[in-house]
Amino acid sequence: MKKGYKTRVQLEMQAGQNRKVNLELSHVYDIKQRYAQVNMKLKRDRPDQWEACLDAEMMFPERPQFADDVKDKKALASAQLKWGQSCQSSQNFIQMTTRAERSRQQMDWERRQNDFQQYRTSKCQNKAWCSPLTQEDFVEKIGQMLKYRIDIDYQNVPSSVKNLTNKLYRAVKHYYYWQTDVDQFIQNPSNKIRAELVLDAQTKQRLNITLQTPKESIKIQDLPLSQPLGVMNQKQSMSEQLREYISDDENPNECSITGKNGLQRRSQVETFDGTKFTAPFTNCWVVLAKDCSSEQPKFVVMARKSERHQDLKEVKILTKRHRIQLSPETQEYESIKVDVNGQTYDLEQQDRDIVENGQIVAQIEKDQSTVQVKLPKTGVEVEFDGYAINIKLSDQYRGQQCGLCGHFDLESADEFRNPDFSDERDIRQFYMNYLIKDGSCQAPQQLNEVCESEECDKDDRSSSSSSSSSSGSQEDSGSNEEQETPEYKTKVIEMDDQLCFSTVPIPLCDEEDSYPMGVKQQKKVSYVCIDQDSQSAEDIERLARSGRSRDIQALKNRTPTFTRTENVPEKCKKYNKN
Repeated sequence: MKKGYKTRVQLEMQAGQNRKVNLELSHVYDIKQRYAQVNMKLKRDRPDQWEACLDAEMMFPERPQFADDVKDKKALASAQLKWGQSCQSSQNFIQMTTRAERSRQQMDWERRQNDFQQYRTSKCQNKAWCSPLTQEDFVEKIGQMLKYRIDIDYQNVPSSVKNLTNKLYRAVKHYYYWQTDVDQFIQNPSNKIRAELVLDAQTKQRLNITLQTPKESIKIQDLPLSQPLGVMNQKQSMSEQLREYISDDENPNECSITGKNGLQRRSQVETFDGTKFTAPFTNCWVVLAKDCSSEQPKFVVMARKSERHQDLKEVKILTKRHRIQLSPETQEYESIKVDVNGQTYDLEQQDRDIVENGQIVAQIEKDQSTVQVKLPKTGVEVEFDGYAINIKLSDQYRGQQCGLCGHFDLESADEFRNPDFSDERDIRQFYMNYLIKDGSCQAPQQLNEVCESEECDKDDRSSSSSSSSSSGSQEDSGSNEEQETPEYKTKVIEMDDQLCFSTVPIPLCDEEDSYPMGVKQQKKVSYVCIDQDSQSAEDIERLARSGRSRDIQALKNRTPTFTRTENVPEKCKKYNKN
């Protein structure tokens, strides 16, 4: 932990002459808010000595930038509570460890999604798909951790606490009787409870629970939830997830500028009010967002085509006293140069906060290849990775904002307004009105030099139309994708805490590289299920994943657990990885 914060609080409480209690609380967390530690000690000196100590810590994985970075990262937490005459020598304790990770069912389901193949690598040629910011929503989606394992060890817990937990435990078993399997012929460790919770990957509204107590083991399958459960996410820090959980603001006030179909000359703009249209980027600055409420605007955000790398962009943020410019130094998403008032700003050496008259006027943060600039007093936030741009505004600019990002009044019908707030019907003229022609760049002189009318036209079909047009172009380009015959393999399915294997090899497509095209026939297949923690399940899974399906003799001697109908693919089409 290179940088972080520490808070320490000491309290002393006294009642009369006979009661005195001291409380000491310390909290440590790193600057990225991926690690936190809490230590608390409660001590009573009179009338007799007694102590209680709580030590807890939590660690999140590094924030992933690309789909390939998600992988099998875990969030870990532990807490220990001790009490008695002294915390050091006390035999009274409750200790809990928790691990959150992505479930096997979740990973299998994601691999079948077309988006996963588009975003799965950071080194693809189509920067419209591979920019960290264009991948941000998708990485947040697959970065959810749907599997939780909790271990609790305890000793000398008060009987009142035991009675309460036993009543809750019996109530859950009774209420979900028809979904619960109980095994009492077991030898679980004493003074230990283990629970595993796995959330359904598709609906997020069904929960499978496996619970081991000293007396029995139970499984509750398909426990219904009234609404989708909020889960931990690799993409967000602990504080961000907490704010999102307690906030009911569904409108992020965000404008995004990305490429369309990989063509840098025409970028797709999605305004604050959700209107989408395409616009060119030249070596002239164009205003994306601006405070148009007065002649002295509080901020201006501009962008242009990069001078050094033609398929990337540059961003400039202006306030009344500061000029912040962000420029990519390489052709890939590796390094963004930051200049503040003409001077290079080293994020590794200099403080991330720019302070003026004792107040923070700007915060500049770097998260791997993405730079984030926050203007707290102004109410503006800009994210940039060299290719994509995200701008967030405070509600104070509602109806007062102008630029390519629109009018910001929650009405998409009047989005194209000029700096004087007059309506503009021609999107090309709308674009020209925000182009800065300072003589140092080659600005278009006529509308047809901006683009053809149909190229810059507004997308009226819906917010999903751009994705459908993009999908259409991908389907066209997919005509050159290779086709291959399905291979016979043992199919592996995860069900609760078991792995189920097809008793005979069946034709399958390689989920990593291809997807099925058409159904040739349907056939009934028997499956054998084995506890996934067992050594035999690991051995069989290793053979099945390696493709040596005909060598699995252990499946032939077991009684099938269930039978279901499987679709046999006619062909397998490889994904276009460009």
